[in-house]
Amino acid sequence: MNGVDRSLQGRRWNRARNRDRNEARFLIRERVSGLCSTKSTKHDNQETEGEGDEMRKKVRDFFNSVSIGSASNFSLKIISANYNIMSQPHDPAFMSTYKINTLCTSRFGKSYADAVLDFQSKINNCTLVEYASLIGEYGVVSSLLAGGVNPFVSSPLDNERAVLISRLVMKKLVADLVPSSLASYAIKCLFVMKMWSVVNNSIDEKCKTCHSDVGQILLTFPSCGHKCCELCMWENVVQKLHETDVGDVVKCPNCGVAHDKGLDFEPVPELPLTPKDKGEASHELFKSLPIDVRELKKMPKRAKAKNALHSSWHSALAPKIG
Repeated sequence: MNGVDRSLQGRRWNRARNRDRNEARFLIRERVSGLCSTKSTKHDNQETEGEGDEMRKKVRDFFNSVSIGSASNFSLKIISANYNIMSQPHDPAFMSTYKINTLCTSRFGKSYADAVLDFQSKINNCTLVEYASLIGEYGVVSSLLAGGVNPFVSSPLDNERAVLISRLVMKKLVADLVPSSLASYAIKCLFVMKMWSVVNNSIDEKCKTCHSDVGQILLTFPSCGHKCCELCMWENVVQKLHETDVGDVVKCPNCGVAHDKGLDFEPVPELPLTPKDKGEASHELFKSLPIDVRELKKMPKRAKAKNALHSSWHSALAPKIG
């Protein structure tokens, strides 16, 4: 009898959990659709109200979750319930100096870690997506994107072009079917360029791409040294994302050179394949497929890469198709 009761309780718990997940998915889809719509005039990235002790504790807890790479604390349900906190910029003091020193040094080297610390001391705010990208917690970045969090937060967002680019980023990186490892790579590149530009005080009167008087930090492309404003860099990356069939998806807006020539972290290498090689590989993959459900269940489950990052469509899709 106890076994039956436990079974019923388990089914009820599963039903309740699935109901919460489906409700969160619905709310996230509605929010993303609204932010991608050209009819919307209000940007969703509004200031988080109530910066009291309880709110600061929540923010600190989420930053700590990023520091330890706890993607489970960024489930769809949790993101939906705390969307304003997770999508807004916060005090950079919430960034963990200890984690920056340890994680960034071990993953990217001492000079990179020092640059992140210098960046932290010079900026006025930082988002969870930005922090996760800089310290290499790409699993958290993927979870936030899946939860409808816009990685693009320009300050101030008081001009029409910035709002349009924000919608474009939501559509291309969040609403469209872009592999999370590829979207995380593009976001990482943009935030790293911003970091180095802030650290090096890269300020100019005019953007070399849109020729506007920006009066702000200009992002420097590492491969060629060309500079442009943050708006132009984000716009170029997301617009060209689906147009780049081969090679690095992040390219310079001015000369088109690939970002990975000046990369400070190694992308997954990709092997060039001829059409014949692709056909043979596809045929071999087809022959290796299980013939029925029983054989399918015998196959070992593929381990998921926690912090996968891919610089091209080929390397991003290859792990998914075998």
